[in-house]
Amino acid sequence: MGINSIFFDRKFIINSVTLLMALVGLLSIYQLIFINTTSNDECLWFAGKNRAGQWGIYIQDIKSGGVVDQAGIKNGDALLKINGEPIRDTYTAQQILNKLDYGEYAQYTIKRDGQILIKNVFVKKLIHYPNLYFAIFYFVWLMVGYLVIISNPYGVLQTLFYLIGVFGTIYSTRGAFLDNLMFLNPKFDVPTLFYYPILLASCFTTGTFVHFFLLFPHKSKILKYKYSTYILYLFFTIPGIWAIYRTNEMLNDPSTMGTFPHPEFLISFINIFALLLGFVSLVWSVIKYRKKQEGIPLRWLAGVYLLGIGSVFALIFLPPKNALIFYNHPEFYIALLTLTLIPIAFAIAIFKYQLMDVSIVVKNTILYGSVSLSIAVIYFLTIYGFGQGVGTIFGEEYRNFVAVLSFVIFALVFQKTKDKFQEFITKRFFPDQYFNNQILLNYGEELVNIVGLENILKSVKDMFRDLIIVRKMSIYLANGERFHLAEDFGNVEILDALNTNIKDFELKYNVYLDEGKKKIIHKESFDVFDKEDRVFFKKEGYNLILPLKVNRRLIGFLALGEKYNGNPYADRDLESLSSVASQIAVSVENARLYKAETRKAQLERDIDLAKQIQESLLPGSFPIRDNIEIFGKMIPASHIGGDYFDIIKVSESRFFIVIGDVSGKGLPASLHMTRVQAMLHMLCSHGRTPSEILKELNRKIYDSLGKNWFITMTLIGLDTELNCLRVCRAGHTPVLIARDGKADFLQPKGLAVGLDRGDLFDLHLEEVRLELIPGTSILLFSDGITEMMNSKNELFGDDRLKELFAANNHLTSEEQYNVITGKLLEFRGDREPYDDETALILKIK
Repeated sequence: MGINSIFFDRKFIINSVTLLMALVGLLSIYQLIFINTTSNDECLWFAGKNRAGQWGIYIQDIKSGGVVDQAGIKNGDALLKINGEPIRDTYTAQQILNKLDYGEYAQYTIKRDGQILIKNVFVKKLIHYPNLYFAIFYFVWLMVGYLVIISNPYGVLQTLFYLIGVFGTIYSTRGAFLDNLMFLNPKFDVPTLFYYPILLASCFTTGTFVHFFLLFPHKSKILKYKYSTYILYLFFTIPGIWAIYRTNEMLNDPSTMGTFPHPEFLISFINIFALLLGFVSLVWSVIKYRKKQEGIPLRWLAGVYLLGIGSVFALIFLPPKNALIFYNHPEFYIALLTLTLIPIAFAIAIFKYQLMDVSIVVKNTILYGSVSLSIAVIYFLTIYGFGQGVGTIFGEEYRNFVAVLSFVIFALVFQKTKDKFQEFITKRFFPDQYFNNQILLNYGEELVNIVGLENILKSVKDMFRDLIIVRKMSIYLANGERFHLAEDFGNVEILDALNTNIKDFELKYNVYLDEGKKKIIHKESFDVFDKEDRVFFKKEGYNLILPLKVNRRLIGFLALGEKYNGNPYADRDLESLSSVASQIAVSVENARLYKAETRKAQLERDIDLAKQIQESLLPGSFPIRDNIEIFGKMIPASHIGGDYFDIIKVSESRFFIVIGDVSGKGLPASLHMTRVQAMLHMLCSHGRTPSEILKELNRKIYDSLGKNWFITMTLIGLDTELNCLRVCRAGHTPVLIARDGKADFLQPKGLAVGLDRGDLFDLHLEEVRLELIPGTSILLFSDGITEMMNSKNELFGDDRLKELFAANNHLTSEEQYNVITGKLLEFRGDREPYDDETALILKIK
């Protein structure tokens, strides 16, 4: 018999058993509602001693206006007979009363104060709600169990879950065809032997129940011991056998009914024990998997379970204290309906969160292989027969040509048809795998529309956690020489950065891939990682590593744990995962590039803003006196410069003119220069000389400037009232002075600001006094002008600048600046500027 026949035979058996048990369950529910109801006289019977110490069956807690009250019976009356039959215990009394139908009268023989009285009591009938609700509970479990096992007929967990419903349905017939106590139903001719299989069904229900919870959601260590499963069922079977023996003894000799323990009590105790053990096992699983994905359904499953067994225990312990309420208001037993929530909750957990395996890879492979082989045989025979027939028609010389053409057609048609049949098989028998593949296919199309690296990573996380439903996932992206964790879920421990070097990993990975023929790293090939990382992945339970590659460049990888249902990844799963991993890699790389471009654009905007701020700090106009012209500009090599010039007005006749250059370039240099500018505005005051100002500036800025930073500076004090200026140079380029077509450099001594704490700086600082002579031009410039280079690597130099400045001394300060900058541009040509270019010209008319 083929594997398909075996599969369908097993399904046939499951369908047949389920149909039979469903009919039995529905019949039991019908019996409990309409046929096998319990007689009620609206009082309680108490077996014990009265106040006089006499043993008997006494009536108490009579309902006011009830049938017993209307018959004239009072609390404390002793019940001797019902319909002439002696009452030995409350069980016998209830059995006799149950023989009567609703509306009939029962003749109660009572004893009151030594007198024997006969009272006729109207008989009421009530549904035995506990039996009814337990029958509904097992019927619902049977239906849910059928859905579970039909999805995987060979799964152990599925089979146990299903058998709980089967055995429980059999056990629930006890309340339908027997009375609510132990005895056979007095209204039906039921064989005594009927009770024995019900007792065994009860034992098998509890045994299967406990066995299931020792395997759910993962196998308990208890079952790993040899013969543990046999001992488990033996533990529940022995009490069942003993209960059968005691029941047979009690039926044959009614005088032994009062002997303890009663089989009814024993069976109830076993059932309660199984319920409690299942709850404890579920709570332990919640604690064990509290930080894992399956912890979510397990938590609310435990909550539903607690609600169900809570109602059972409430009804066990409340009736003895509130019996009058319960036998007059049996609707309070409706709380037991919460039990039906337990199998429903399991159904949600199983099918939504995949807490059980719902497909089999072996069966998948066999089915696909069978389908492919069958189609191949059919096509081959068809094409071969077609080729032979056509060859016969056209002659022997065309036979080979037709045969080759036929096989080409076979090759083209076979794969397409095989794929369609396999897709049909997957959808029909492996819905989990089919829909996973569809999800991955659709997700790959949606991925291109997601913008932003964080959004892409979150989307991948949500897809694997909520749709594909794997236990854990981690995405590591290349950053520098290591892989860094970008997104994850389900991990007990977290490794933010791997020890594996990216270059070493790529080398091992390429060897493992066999030049790209393989795309996925399985658990057996985790040796491509360093030992510590390898131990981490295996300890956390990862099964697959999917490299993320763009243009043969590794940008990271996606690590996946097992599926929630524990089912291995099939070949089609791996193909879909490889495809979506490639799309994830492209999306991640595009997002990174977009993010880098966005950052670059933002940085450029920030730099442009900083440039505008820096330009706003430079003087926009140069008003001093009519006979003195000043003009200057700073042209940064990049967006922001480290050069600086300023004109600080102290009074109507006194000014300070400053030019400076911070070591380094760009934004850091500009920040230092902005700080220096602010300090100079505070230090430049009336009565202070340039040398005094520079000395104090050096002391204030030395400690905070840093070891690798210094500032060259020239500070000139201009006094129009005294018609002189004082020049002080702190390591800056010399001052160029031109008059009458000649030019010379003025170079007072001085160290750059920030090179020395104070003693050497003060010692070497020199201040020179000059008279203001009409026709004189003074040029303050940065080294970016004299050190400018052309395409031949030639410097513009001091001599070229000196000659140019002397030749144009007759021009205004602005005209002189334009001539100098024009010559600089001509000299530099297409070469990019290396340093900031700053020049400030003072012209005495």
